[in-house]
Formats: sequence, structure tokens, C-alpha cells
Amino acid sequence: MQGWNQHFCRRWACKKGKGVLGEMGVEMIFKIAAIGIIVGILHTVVAKSGKEELGYLVALVGLVVVAYMVFDLMSEFFDSIKTMFNI
Repeated sequence: MQGWNQHFCRRWACKKGKGVLGEMGVEMIFKIAAIGIIVGILHTVVAKSGKEELGYLVALVGLVVVAYMVFDLMSEFFDSIKTMFNI
């Protein structure tokens, strides 16, 4: 049980008074929000210039980038769960 507690403490909760997610969660939220704002502006500019198909392509690329970031974060989370429970 001691090994599980130390791993959990190192990984999530006990990093110099940070919360359960630490700074990683906040940084990820800001990155996703920034990508959303940039994609929204680019989509609007491109759509107003008369190339709506390209605007939708920009939005789709933004969605794929954010999905990749979220899937990578989920993969890291499940790897830490496997390590905690020695699966």
C-alpha cells in the first residue's frame, strides 16, 4: 500500500500544494480555449471572404488538434491508473 500512496502523491496530489490536477489541468484548459478562439476567428475570416468550405476545414482541423490533445491526456491518465493498481 505504501508504493501506491507514494506513486499517487508523486503523480497527482502532493506536488507543492497543488490541487488534484495540479497546473496541468489549468494549462490544458487554457490551451484548448486558445485553440478554440483562434479557430473561431480564422473560420469567421475565411467564411466572410467567400470560402466557406475552407472555413469548415479550418474548424475541422481545430477539432482534430483538440481531440488529439484530449486523447493524449486520457492516455496518460489511464497509464497512471494502470501503474497505481499494478495492472
